[in-house]
Amino acid sequence: MKTQTIETKPFPAHLYQRLEFDSSALKRKAFCGVLKPMVGPIRQTVYVLHGGNGDDQQSLQAGLMERIAQYTDTQFVLPSIGATCLRATTGNDRVSYTRYFFEEIVKLAQEGGAAVGQEAFITGFSMGGQAALNLFLRFPDQFKGVGANFASLILFDYLDSAQTAQYAVDGRVAKPYVDNIVGDFTREFPLRAQFLEHDPIALIEAVSPSQLAAKKIYFDVGDQDEFALYLGSDRLHELLKQKGITHQYERIPGGHHDPVFLNQQFPKMLSFLLNND
Repeated sequence: MKTQTIETKPFPAHLYQRLEFDSSALKRKAFCGVLKPMVGPIRQTVYVLHGGNGDDQQSLQAGLMERIAQYTDTQFVLPSIGATCLRATTGNDRVSYTRYFFEEIVKLAQEGGAAVGQEAFITGFSMGGQAALNLFLRFPDQFKGVGANFASLILFDYLDSAQTAQYAVDGRVAKPYVDNIVGDFTREFPLRAQFLEHDPIALIEAVSPSQLAAKKIYFDVGDQDEFALYLGSDRLHELLKQKGITHQYERIPGGHHDPVFLNQQFPKMLSFLLNND
């Protein structure tokens, strides 16, 4: 796959390159950031998925990549995924972002020096956190673990106005935040069945505990999250407990849906996933 480097930036232990390429899966130009270790071989890759209102540069803009210096043998890959939740072919544009990830983004990581079959982790925040969780649960054999900061986990049917209104009341969610959730999910999943095929809460029901026995699973949320995403996160936590699946869940007192929370929790997530303890 032919790529063009359109930006380069040094970090303490990594070199960042922003790549542009013609995506055959998306049928348009696509962008992906890659942070390679300055020296030595790449032992593992961490994919970091941005939020629904961002792009491949959002993690850098939030300052998250300033916190990875200790992982000198780890490659970080920052693909642009829109607000798609890395869905399969379900949207109006009939494009599979799942195929885009596995056929093009993973290939980029491998061309960057990552060995085929190496350890890989899928992570993300907000809509990207939902995408990381659903991709991991759909293809658990492709990843050693998953991490999500305030993932967009919801318990209501966004296509049902009564349920949407009740969610706003129960979670004390302001109208602009509710409209954001409804707009994003309606655009990507116009049918409820399509959403459920990519909903981590629904997916965990069908996953065998044995499939996740050796995996690392981390997710968190603030109890002051403006989208009330703690409601869905609590439910996922309960389902994992019921199935006896080992995981780390943090519900942070006073935590909001903002860069402050991300900069506090992103390093904790990486430590849980990448440190061998």
